[in-house]
Amino acid sequence: MLAGRQVRSAAPGPVLLEAATVPDAIEKMRADLLAYEAQSKVSRCMAPEQKAQCEERIFQTRETLDELAEAYADRGEHRDRQIFKTAEGGTIKGLLSVEIAPAHEGGPDAFWLNYIVAAPGSRGHGRALVLAAVNCSERANFDGKLHVISSYEASHAFYWHLGFEGSPDPISLDPGKHPEIYRKVEGQWVYARTDGHACDG
Repeated sequence: MLAGRQVRSAAPGPVLLEAATVPDAIEKMRADLLAYEAQSKVSRCMAPEQKAQCEERIFQTRETLDELAEAYADRGEHRDRQIFKTAEGGTIKGLLSVEIAPAHEGGPDAFWLNYIVAAPGSRGHGRALVLAAVNCSERANFDGKLHVISSYEASHAFYWHLGFEGSPDPISLDPGKHPEIYRKVEGQWVYARTDGHACDG
């Protein structure tokens, strides 16, 4: 499994969290989300449609944080699951959970992106976390390939723009098939474009 094949991302990109710090990181994101939600409710700068989108993003973020907290508390046989974070100005802006598990029951192992959550209003953290997962997969000898179950329809465009394909349960990424999005530099996957065109999540 992941033991012995752990990947630590170089600063200032996503950073692998020590197990003991994961619950605190989740709680910090929850607290920041509450503050963001309170601010958005009194904002007069957003049109009704923007407010609705903001509320949906807040709901999705809260649900994902809850699922991540529950999954991490009840890890059981998934104790090799790894959690990465991105931060900005000392504030946690994104969390990513990855692990190696069978792609199908009884099938060969695959590299899974279990949970990914980026703070509403942030830019680029979702993309950075996906790239961290791709490189984690690469170093674990899965050629950068990822599997993920996309529960939220609003997330589908994010994944499609980053090269994921298939049905929502699950969708998969093979970065080698998308040279317009990914390229390898000295054994490390990077985005072929750095202007955020692929996705601003």
